[in-house]
Amino acid sequence: AVHTRSIVDPDYALKLTGRRGLNSFGLLLASDNAPGNFSEDERNDPGTRQGIERFLDKNAYVGVLRLKRDVGKEGNLGLIATSYNFIEKHNQLGGFDGRFRLDQKTTFSFQVLGTHSRKIFFDPDRGEDLFRTGNGLGYNWNLDHSGRHFGYFVGMTGRTRDYRADVGFTQRTNTNSVDFFTRYSSEPKPKSKLIEWRLFQFSGASFDWQGRLQNWVTEPRIILQFKRQTFFGVGCTGRYE
Repeated sequence: AVHTRSIVDPDYALKLTGRRGLNSFGLLLASDNAPGNFSEDERNDPGTRQGIERFLDKNAYVGVLRLKRDVGKEGNLGLIATSYNFIEKHNQLGGFDGRFRLDQKTTFSFQVLGTHSRKIFFDPDRGEDLFRTGNGLGYNWNLDHSGRHFGYFVGMTGRTRDYRADVGFTQRTNTNSVDFFTRYSSEPKPKSKLIEWRLFQFSGASFDWQGRLQNWVTEPRIILQFKRQTFFGVGCTGRYE
């Protein structure tokens, strides 16, 4: 949701962070000169000048608000909001997240984000850019169990087609991905020839919001540890895209 390099060349900026009791907060405001800072060649090109005239030397205004409250011994709930505004490009994001320890070995975390944008969207069906309003949803959850010999995590991440986070970083929209990882390791025996063996298995898949499969991958591995810091491992990968 937040990637601070989206603020490229700020004329001025303000950052406030703090904590009071169980609550912590962060506020970031910036005026970014980069979107309206065109090169001299672009400014002096008659074919380009007309299209960029109203954007010349204009600034984008960026805001980020973060609130978080500790819950229990090792849990928290938080709110996040961002805003990006530049001439006809407007993007607002808001959501909440949390992290909770279910027991000594297991944690659960989640995030849900909603976005509202007024900007240019590419329409793949028509093959053209359209200036319109778009509302989107993004989510993530993860269950992680980490024990001495056995561990796993399972999680999902998804973003709808019109999800946009102009203050953040997004690799792909209209996609959902699910990942599952598990591992098992034997009890170490330092005096044995075979000191320890470890098994790993990772599987993942992605599909769009219409239910169409985009890709999958599976990767089992085994690693054997011998004396004198000698290791031997073998694995295989199956993949589809």
